Amino acid sequence: MDSLTIACQTLMSALLTLMPSAYQQDTLKALLGLFLKPIGRPLPEHCQVKSPGAISRFLNHYPWPTRQLIRSIRTWLLSQLLSWAPEAGTSPSPTSDSGFNDFREDR
Repeated sequence: MDSLTIACQTLMSALLTLMPSAYQQDTLKALLGLFLKPIGRPLPEHCQVKSPGAISRFLNHYPWPTRQLIRSIRTWLLSQLLSWAPEAGTSPSPTSDSGFNDFREDR
């Protein structure tokens, strides 16, 4: 497995542990499955594991740690971006064939 897949699985397990009950963990898995499947139909009616009513209750009625979820995702994204960023002190230098010269104003 590549490092991004492992990092995504780590994020998913961290998000699931934030859910207060096993029922909410299952519903979050089903909801994320709808968004991540390549079928292009993320509506609750297309979920095969949970009913649309269960997903609606999860989103609208049950208390779940929204701020903690956002904080966890933001921290994960930042760590991923920093791991892909070039090291400090190095910056890409434009070359003559990079296309930057095509937009000079002195032409």
